Amino acid sequence: MLIKKVIKILFYIIIGIAIILSAAMAIIMHPNIQAAIGKKVADKLSYILSVKVEIGGIYIHPISGVVLRKVYMEDSCGNVLIQANRLSASINVIRFQKKIISFNSVKAEDAKVNLVKYKGDKKLNITKVFGKFSSGKPKTGPPKKFGIGDLKIMVRRLELENSHFMLQDQNKAGQHDKGMDYAFIKIDGINLEAFSYVFTGDSMNFRIKELQAEERSGLKFDHLEGKFTVSSKHLMIDDFQFRTPNSDVDMKLAFKYNDFEDYKYFVERMYMQIEFYDSKLNFMDFSPFAPTLEGMNQEIVVSGKVYGRVSDMKGENLTVRTGKKTVYKGNLQMTGMPNIKETFIRLQAKKLYTDIQDISNFKLPGNVLLKDKFSIPKQLNELGFVDIAGEFVGFYNDFVANARFATGLGVMITDLKLTALPEGQYEYRGTLATDNFNLGQILGVPDLVGMLSMSGDVEGRGLSLDSARVNVNLLVQKIEFNHYAYKNLTVRGELSNKQFQGYANIDDPNLYLGFDGLIDLNSEIPEFNFTAEVSHAHLQNLGLIERNDSLCELNFKLRANFLGSQLENMQGAVDLTEVKYTEKGKDYLANRIFLNTLLSPSGERTLSLLSPFFDANVKGKIQFAQLGYSFTLFFNNYLNSFHQNGQLLADTSGQNFVYDVKIKRLNELTSLFLPWLKVSNDSRIKGEFDTKDGILGLDAQTDTLSVYGIVMNAFTLHAQSFREAITIETNIRKVNFFEMQQDSGFSIGIEKFSLTSNVAYDSIHYKINWGLPDDSTSYGNLNGYLSFSKYPDILIQFVESSFTYDKQTYSIEPDNEIMIGNQAVAIRRLKIAGKDESLLIEGAYSPDPTQRLTANFKNFNLSHADVFLNSYGIQIGGLLSGFVHLQNENNKPLIQAEVGIENLAVNRQDMGFMEISSQWNSQAKALSIKAKSTVTYEQTQNHPIDLSGYYYPSDPNQNFDIVLKTENFNLKPLQPLLKMAIAELDGFLSSEIQLKGTTKNPQIQGKLKFIRTRIRPQFFSTSYSFSDEIKIEPSKIIFDQMKINDSLGNIAICDGNITHKNFKDMHLNLRLNLQNFILFNAEPQQIKYVNGIAFISGQIRAFGPVNNLTIEANATTERGSNIYVPLSSTVDVRTSDFVYFKEPQDTLQIKKVERTNLNVTGFNISAVFSLTPQAKIRVSLPQDAGTIEGSGEGVMTVEVNSQGDLNITGQYEIQSGSFLFNLQNILSRMLEIEKGSNIRFSGDPLNAEIDLKASFTTRTTLSGLGLDLDSTITSARIPVKTIIRLQNKLLNPQITFSVQFPKIDPDIERAIYTKLDTTDQMLMTQQFVSLLVLNNFSFAVSNRSVGNSIGISSFQMLSNQVTNLLSQISQDFDIGINYRPGDAISPQELELMLSTQLFDQRVTIDGNLGVMGTQSANQTSNVVGDINVEVMLTRDGKLRLRAFNRSNTSELLTVSAPYTQGVGLFYRKDFNNLAELFRKKRKEVQKEDASGNSSASN
Repeated sequence: MLIKKVIKILFYIIIGIAIILSAAMAIIMHPNIQAAIGKKVADKLSYILSVKVEIGGIYIHPISGVVLRKVYMEDSCGNVLIQANRLSASINVIRFQKKIISFNSVKAEDAKVNLVKYKGDKKLNITKVFGKFSSGKPKTGPPKKFGIGDLKIMVRRLELENSHFMLQDQNKAGQHDKGMDYAFIKIDGINLEAFSYVFTGDSMNFRIKELQAEERSGLKFDHLEGKFTVSSKHLMIDDFQFRTPNSDVDMKLAFKYNDFEDYKYFVERMYMQIEFYDSKLNFMDFSPFAPTLEGMNQEIVVSGKVYGRVSDMKGENLTVRTGKKTVYKGNLQMTGMPNIKETFIRLQAKKLYTDIQDISNFKLPGNVLLKDKFSIPKQLNELGFVDIAGEFVGFYNDFVANARFATGLGVMITDLKLTALPEGQYEYRGTLATDNFNLGQILGVPDLVGMLSMSGDVEGRGLSLDSARVNVNLLVQKIEFNHYAYKNLTVRGELSNKQFQGYANIDDPNLYLGFDGLIDLNSEIPEFNFTAEVSHAHLQNLGLIERNDSLCELNFKLRANFLGSQLENMQGAVDLTEVKYTEKGKDYLANRIFLNTLLSPSGERTLSLLSPFFDANVKGKIQFAQLGYSFTLFFNNYLNSFHQNGQLLADTSGQNFVYDVKIKRLNELTSLFLPWLKVSNDSRIKGEFDTKDGILGLDAQTDTLSVYGIVMNAFTLHAQSFREAITIETNIRKVNFFEMQQDSGFSIGIEKFSLTSNVAYDSIHYKINWGLPDDSTSYGNLNGYLSFSKYPDILIQFVESSFTYDKQTYSIEPDNEIMIGNQAVAIRRLKIAGKDESLLIEGAYSPDPTQRLTANFKNFNLSHADVFLNSYGIQIGGLLSGFVHLQNENNKPLIQAEVGIENLAVNRQDMGFMEISSQWNSQAKALSIKAKSTVTYEQTQNHPIDLSGYYYPSDPNQNFDIVLKTENFNLKPLQPLLKMAIAELDGFLSSEIQLKGTTKNPQIQGKLKFIRTRIRPQFFSTSYSFSDEIKIEPSKIIFDQMKINDSLGNIAICDGNITHKNFKDMHLNLRLNLQNFILFNAEPQQIKYVNGIAFISGQIRAFGPVNNLTIEANATTERGSNIYVPLSSTVDVRTSDFVYFKEPQDTLQIKKVERTNLNVTGFNISAVFSLTPQAKIRVSLPQDAGTIEGSGEGVMTVEVNSQGDLNITGQYEIQSGSFLFNLQNILSRMLEIEKGSNIRFSGDPLNAEIDLKASFTTRTTLSGLGLDLDSTITSARIPVKTIIRLQNKLLNPQITFSVQFPKIDPDIERAIYTKLDTTDQMLMTQQFVSLLVLNNFSFAVSNRSVGNSIGISSFQMLSNQVTNLLSQISQDFDIGINYRPGDAISPQELELMLSTQLFDQRVTIDGNLGVMGTQSANQTSNVVGDINVEVMLTRDGKLRLRAFNRSNTSELLTVSAPYTQGVGLFYRKDFNNLAELFRKKRKEVQKEDASGNSSASN
């Protein structure tokens, strides 16, 4: 029961307490109670702080915590210090034992805090208010550390809503109109949402989720968040992100320090660590801190790390991007900030890239583009982009730049030390290099200057020409000038005060230039004082001239000492010596060219030029730049129509000088540079010119003057001005209008020509005479005048004029006029009449279509034009009668005609009567055209040419509707027009061609039918014939299986087409299939590189545009081919012996062998020729050293590129043949070429290589060798095989000699080789010549006399020449004869040699038959001889039958019979091992079967 009572009492107590607390809470929460409490607290604070404090109410809630409403506090001046509409704090827990105060939330709404330091005060207003809690005693001891001791304050959520903060120091405020004023900071619209605020010890931690605020300077945060840690040692912000109106920053920030006192020494003590993560920054957002950036709407993106103290700041892996392409990547270190002058900078730019667009569009303050604010240098525009990688180390005014600058114009590399000097100059030292840097683009002369690659050292000061003092040592690897890349340029010298003193050198493959001297630009008129040497200047290769000779060369030495920037102000001398110009192998020399000019104080100039070509002297006042204008003005003053308002035109140039020019060897210059002009030596030109007194004098005379082929002999010219006229007189003894050509047989010329003209007022009166009146072949008297009274129209009139031509006299009837205007020509009664013919021209041609110019012909002999047409290969005859009208139709000339030509003949081929008419149809706006020739043969008419149709000049869709028909048109008259390519042309052409379309796009269609047509190309001795059709379409010419026959009737088929665009841009696609066809048949004088006759079978293709045609061929030589390659005419060989006795290794020397070029361009050739044994090849060695002739096989590839370079690759194996060896054109000997010899080509045919063995067998004794053998052995005549071998270069072969003894006892052979050193080529050369000339071994004492030896040699030489002549009788036989007279020891011999191949070269016969005998009449002759017959039993020659007969004269000691005969069967096969010998490959079996079947079918 007691327990129940206790519980019951406790229950009532708790209920009572609860009721009491509830009642108390209800009382407190009552508004009136809250207001009373608030007023009580405010009054108390007002009393304590002595300032007005108001609290609208205090609300205490067990859950919501404490809420203060309408809090208001003034400072001591009665201004608002703190104000808030609502302050609330929700306490979570208070644990006094653990010293923890925890708030769930703290929030201020519409709060204001105004911290002000009033003018004259030293403390803030808040300090003055709350300073009353201070004891007022001065603080002693160490300062208190930041923190709250052991107390821990935590706030889960902290909020500020629409709050404001102001910090103002009225002692300093107002000093900044723009930007951040740190003495007056006012932040409005503060909205803060923070979490997890913890304040314990000396550290605070909190996370801001959202912060928005705007400072009065314009700094505004739209969003800010981050994790903050603040302590007495550091400030760290992780995940720090903020966003302004134009920026978006993501970074990490840390400040490290010893204590908060370090903030006072921020630069020296604060250690910062900042890391940016692709943060977007806009310069406009920095304008509050730097007002000059206002309106600078330029955005950059930054990433990387920045760490260190301000005095030692480092940036690592920094990346900064702006614009579209600009980027910087690298590292940065700055030591010494904030004093920029003492700051050491190390900038490592891994990449710094920008381009001209980004630079131009970079936005400056005020949102102005850089290109609109500043004029960007043209050079910077030309760079395009800059990509920098390198390092810059030093101070801002003293640094080393080691970097590579890659730009759109090339690369520049620097390793320079630059130091800023006090006077604003820079001092520099180091190296500078460029790599393919486009200097011309920078200088603004890209067509003249190109790429520059150089390196060198520079040291000096000053960056402008005026201030620069620099020493340079440069090596220019390449600089392009005028489209040529000059190499190896060296420059060493000093540039100071606009003076360069130094040395320059160019050592280029096409130029050597050395310069040493001074160039002074310091004065207004520059000074030059230098020497120079130029050699091996290949001017065409350098792009300075175009001479069609890549080897033209200039050499000279120069000494210059003069003042002047142009000829007008030049004073001094220029001296050229040792001048040599070489072109096409010819040297043009000038020992000295000297120019000297002096200028007196009065302005009078003395100029003299001395040279081998002409001398010139000028003295007086002369303005070269105004000279042309002065002459024009002078002459215009004699023509009234050129006067202005009737007054003479004034010449202010003040020209007043005399001149004298003496011609020496001027033609040496004109032949090179003005080939149309020739002036004989000792000619002279002199005169005077004075513009003030109106004096002009000119006298010129020369024996011969030639201008564009018009040759004038004994030419004189005199001109003299008078007060009212200028008289010009010209006299020429003889004028040839066409220089006589060796093959022309005609010329046009006149004699005793004179021209007198007077220039006065508005006219030029002229009188032209030539010949004598009684000369029926050439006489003329033309009189008339030119009037400028209606200038710009010019009136020309002939009076009392006549002339003779082609033995007939013609007169120009008077009362004629020719008026020439800007757009019109009007002629009145210009009639030229002869005995039976006349030409009358009258009318006008102008833009007016109603006007027309008419020419009426009557019996006009067309042969008058032959003298002009002969040079083109044309002769024309016939009598022309009718009229021709010329008028304008739609701004195009329109010709109407009605003419007839009787007895028309072209190149002496009768074309009959030709009718030509063209009439304008005004309704159809078309020109009707007809032309028909009629030839009558025995009552039968033929029309070789029949043309008819219409021309519509104004129709935009179709201008032509014309048909051309030919009927058995003789092609022979066309041959002279094609003589450059065709030597003979015969045959007939029948065709019908339609012309439609427009002038810009004509459409031609029809057929050309060739009848019995034969052509012989130039340089060939064979002709080709065809009778076939060629089809013409608007864009194509078609060859459809066109048959072409050679001179032997062999056929080639041409198939394909030629496409074109209005007969331009032609593209070929032709195929030519040949069967045993004559490719060429040329004599040696016709084709330089190859001649003879060649039969081939195969295919030739021609395709591609005509200016870059490709020709491909795949062909095989056929029987009957006999090709001759005259190497002796294709190279330049030194005139010397082919065989040297003193230097046998120098057997052939080439003076100059250039790259083989066929001197053709515009096509490429790629041909593969299979050479067969059926074709014979003959190669003539240089200097007539010998001829190789034989047959063999090989595959040769011939290529010719578009520059005409010839390349041949392949190998030709000689199976059989002969080598006609020629010794100094004195003695020739036919040698047999051994099988296996070959000629190899690997590119340039002049670099071909040869490996050839050739031999001849002679009979001689061994007595000349001095052998220690029995005389019966040494005196016996035995066969000796002498071998010559040519190796290495075909044009310069290495020649070795050797001998063999085919039928001799081995012991005797060893004895011979003991005496005969075959390794000594000097000795073997002598033995070879001895055997060739004397038919004996040399250098031994014998019993025979020298005279007898010479006699034998003479017979031997005669025999060799006879042999050579006999061998040329037939191409199928080699025949030789050898006679040797006998002596006391040896009998006389007569030997006949024969070699041939029969039955398609399957039977070979070679041998000799001789008769031996003494000179005694009582002794009979003995017949001796050797013969070999060899028969190929199979086509491949592996199985053969051989029979022989040979004499035994060389084996007398061992064989008693005089002859040995034999017959044998042998088989030959090549193999690498024994298994191959007995194994037959399947492909070989199939091939033999196919061959057998083919043979059977044949």
